[in-house]
Amino acid sequence: MTIRKNLLLSVVVGLGSFFPLLTITKPAEAQHTHCAVVPYSAPASQKTYDSVKTEFSYTAPINVRPANTVDCPGSKIGNYEISDLTSISLALSATAKGTWRVNIPFGSTEDLFFSNGNSVQISLVPHLQAGAFEFDATDGFGDDVTFQFTPVSVEQGTNILKVQNLRGNHYYQEVPEPLTILGTGVVLGAIPVLKKEYAKRNKKKNEDA
Repeated sequence: MTIRKNLLLSVVVGLGSFFPLLTITKPAEAQHTHCAVVPYSAPASQKTYDSVKTEFSYTAPINVRPANTVDCPGSKIGNYEISDLTSISLALSATAKGTWRVNIPFGSTEDLFFSNGNSVQISLVPHLQAGAFEFDATDGFGDDVTFQFTPVSVEQGTNILKVQNLRGNHYYQEVPEPLTILGTGVVLGAIPVLKKEYAKRNKKKNEDA
């Protein structure tokens, strides 16, 4: 699981009156766009406990494997960037009844009522919003989400917790055109040369003075 943070990369080179100010900036994460958003639905899972009348927790696996690349509009290619989790359903056994305080990852703690095997739907904010549950589904590590249950007013309880309808999206960013990549490389590569040339000119000017 990976929690993405805003990154800002700025290269500022001042070359006096001879060379203009050059600024190269990578926008903050909240400003970038995606050429493709692919929804997914992860498999359901469940666990048996000795009792659900006492505090318990469960870590549900998110078993999804997105494609590394997808086709984007305009015959473009999109590279996988990140995945999020936006929807989950929780359910206890049909004979369980009562209210449990559930700690929702990256969100609030809510008192949820379970009765007759009902499913309680939980929504999480999507990628690029504060508090989003995000993970890299291609890094080879297992991804999961953990819930903590604390009894509030439990009338009766059996010992099975079901986690269903784990849904979210895979996000893809357009692969830059080769000329764009080359142009960026040329500009970055030219910076040391420009700085060196500027220093030589300044040194010559000082010697002439």
